[in-house]
Amino acid sequence: MLGILLFFVGWALGFFFCGFVILPLIYGVPKAILWVAKGQLRKGAIWYYIRVFVFSNILLLAIALLVTYLIPSSLDVFYNSGGFFYGQWVGIGFSLIYALTKKGRSDLDGDFWAKMRSKYAAQ
Repeated sequence: MLGILLFFVGWALGFFFCGFVILPLIYGVPKAILWVAKGQLRKGAIWYYIRVFVFSNILLLAIALLVTYLIPSSLDVFYNSGGFFYGQWVGIGFSLIYALTKKGRSDLDGDFWAKMRSKYAAQ
């Protein structure tokens, strides 16, 4: 029962981190660099994605440290759990498959331009 629960925790973590942190970083930074080079966006557009990546990692590290401080045995449980491991990979796989669909690419593009709306360069 614990293995199934840890699978879903791993899936949620893998899906969240890959879908909301890694994919926008991989998609957004090169696109922001291109549009900054064309003069359409300000240079701050590139740093937006890097800041989100750094703050997300700090937040996840703080959560991990808090959980291991409050429940010291959780480190061994997560580390030795096959369900948690495979759940992370399944979550990452779902994120990548979604990003390859037409709707996923459209969502990434829409999110990019929604976030960059305030970063347009003055013409």
